[in-house]
Amino acid sequence: MTEFARGTRHLQNATLPLHSPYGDNWDLLTIGHNGVNNKPHREQKYWVTQNDPTVIAPSRRNWSRMPDLSAPALGGDHTRVVHEVGKMTATQAYAISLRGAARLLYDQSMAPHAQAIDMAMLQLCRRDVWGPTPFCLGAYPMLFGRFRAAGPMDKDSDRRVLTEEVTPGAGRVRNATRMNHESEFTVFPISLNIEKLLKNDPIIPAQVPDSDLLKEVDLREFVLPRGRPVFVRPDEYVDRQKEAAAAGKPLKAPEPVPVDPAVVE
Repeated sequence: MTEFARGTRHLQNATLPLHSPYGDNWDLLTIGHNGVNNKPHREQKYWVTQNDPTVIAPSRRNWSRMPDLSAPALGGDHTRVVHEVGKMTATQAYAISLRGAARLLYDQSMAPHAQAIDMAMLQLCRRDVWGPTPFCLGAYPMLFGRFRAAGPMDKDSDRRVLTEEVTPGAGRVRNATRMNHESEFTVFPISLNIEKLLKNDPIIPAQVPDSDLLKEVDLREFVLPRGRPVFVRPDEYVDRQKEAAAAGKPLKAPEPVPVDPAVVE
């Protein structure tokens, strides 16, 4: 979370003194999700950490909502970015400030927008109705994954019942059962390594060592790489360049934006 905190402070131009390590001008932080969008249609600051061994390989990113990271400064199979969030899916892990909670409660109780909470958050991220500061900041890929316990799969959701045939073709069904616990979206999931940690074993294996950057980490020595600030303009996204060229409207680069040296890293 240290690099994420550096990133959120950078996005807010945060300066000392601070009440929160994540800066004091945010509403919602989405750090465990099933995909997010960024805002490639506008100038945007990022905090970019390349060659991060905790980032899952692209082959394991089986969600549908993804940000446009086609700008060269955002590239890399094991790059994590902290950025403004345009839309988000799911709420495995998030933080909301007192200001953000007040705005969310107002939006859901007094404005005509009442929805399931994950959809309510998505719409607030998308609309950005609360002034110049974005409602949502987040990390991509996600920092927190999703754990599925062994046993009845009905525990996964309170909205549907999962069944399976007792004997294939016999027509009899029973509640579906997961034989082994599993974790998604992370390289070194704590949930699958709790027993090792309780035994003071510092070696944590990667879930998919053939595609992950490191096959294992030693917690006694492991140090995350340091991120850096990046500023990206709409014309730098390759995907947007292609769309604009196809429409006969090439993108024009705006004037450079100076970086404030007083920003807290």
